[in-house]
Amino acid sequence: MELSMAHSPTLLFSFVVILLYLLSWARRSRRLPLPPGPKGLPLIGNILDIPRTYIWLKYAQLAKIYGDIIKIDAFGKTTIILHSWEAAVELLEKRASNYSDRPRMV
Repeated sequence: MELSMAHSPTLLFSFVVILLYLLSWARRSRRLPLPPGPKGLPLIGNILDIPRTYIWLKYAQLAKIYGDIIKIDAFGKTTIILHSWEAAVELLEKRASNYSDRPRMV
């Protein structure tokens, strides 16, 4: 059985899609775990979960389900939502030295 030139673009496309998926999976598995959040759709993530109006009400509902620190993804960009004052003070003031890193000036 011989592959014809007509199958070549389909085979190449399939190979590229599989390769991109494996690279994405490998990159995600090396990162530190993120806070819980709603499961997103492929490629667009949680873009449908982000409200356009009354944002605080939707995030309050998500906080009841996932806790005070929530993660949402939109088109590959991760956003962390801090719902309570205590969580904000803990992460942004008490642990500020861990998270506020500036690039080195060479």
